[in-house]
Amino acid sequence: MTMKVLMVAPEAYPLVKVGGLADVVGALPKALRPLGVEATVLLPWHRFVEAQRVGEVAYAFAGQEERAPLGERWEGGVRFLLLGVPGFERDRVYGYPDDVERYLRFAVAAGRVALGPLVLTVSQAEGVWHLGLAGEDHVLEETLVVPWEDLEVWAVREGDLLHLRLEARSGLRLYELLAEGRVLALLLSPKGEYAHLRLLRALSARLKGEFSPQDFGEELAKKYRQAPEEALQDFARKALELALRRLGPTDPTPLLQEVGQALGREKEAQTLAETLREYLGRRPPTRETLGGEVHLLSIGAEPLALKVGQTVLSLRPRNAPSGDPQEDVLYVGQAGEVPQRLKDLLVYRLSEGTVILAREGRRLAYLVMENP
Repeated sequence: MTMKVLMVAPEAYPLVKVGGLADVVGALPKALRPLGVEATVLLPWHRFVEAQRVGEVAYAFAGQEERAPLGERWEGGVRFLLLGVPGFERDRVYGYPDDVERYLRFAVAAGRVALGPLVLTVSQAEGVWHLGLAGEDHVLEETLVVPWEDLEVWAVREGDLLHLRLEARSGLRLYELLAEGRVLALLLSPKGEYAHLRLLRALSARLKGEFSPQDFGEELAKKYRQAPEEALQDFARKALELALRRLGPTDPTPLLQEVGQALGREKEAQTLAETLREYLGRRPPTRETLGGEVHLLSIGAEPLALKVGQTVLSLRPRNAPSGDPQEDVLYVGQAGEVPQRLKDLLVYRLSEGTVILAREGRRLAYLVMENP
């Protein structure tokens, strides 16, 4: 799948060059292309740059509605767009008393971004970024998800870099499930006699004020090993939900260090604390924060096959009599093994890695991570 990116800059080689910035902006689209990124460069339309006019952009500046011509030019396989806002009909790129005003006008006009049927406005006031959609203004911090009809607008900002994209409305729920699945993969790992799951339950008890180390010893691992996989995952999900509800906004590290020392599992306690902090600190989760390549599929009537290393997983749907896709059942397994049922989330452990599968209706998302 190709990702489309718009790069906004004052200069880019070979059209406009003053310093090293132009070299970087001009070279980056070619470097990104092998990675599946299609980058377009947007520049001010300096008077000395020739391009073909292809349209115009409407924007508001200093309380006035303005329109700027939009030009297009291809160089070396790279698409350049030129935005003709006032102030750039000059011989030099920089060095004028009104540089701040004219580049601010260019930045405001460039913020009129078209995403499919949407028109978004991106603006900055007193150091605060704003995203405008359908007449509503939203403060843009690091991650923002705005519903629009049956889609979601995703905005991810890091410093002065902004990434916008459209997702199906179910995308957010799928990403939330994948993020939860990454935590469950650690809790369901049998290493250390299910040390992480025991530590989580001990943390929950400590938060309630009923912690006793002998209640969370290694003898619990025998019960976990004997439990059916589906039942153990359901148990771990409920344990995670309860612990996080009791934890609230509190940093889990100090209490996990305490119970980890009491159980002789200080290293595992540190790992669990880092995992929980990462999970709680990245809400809503995005493709960028999930720590693995996210694959999206549609579930139909025919079986699907997922290849993980040398293993092929078969996904076989079974439609519900009601015809409601939310009630359909999906079974996941490999040859020679009893398949596991995927309701909305499944952690499937293989020797090659752990597969996290999330499902909502007929949409399926999965990622593969290293075994904890």
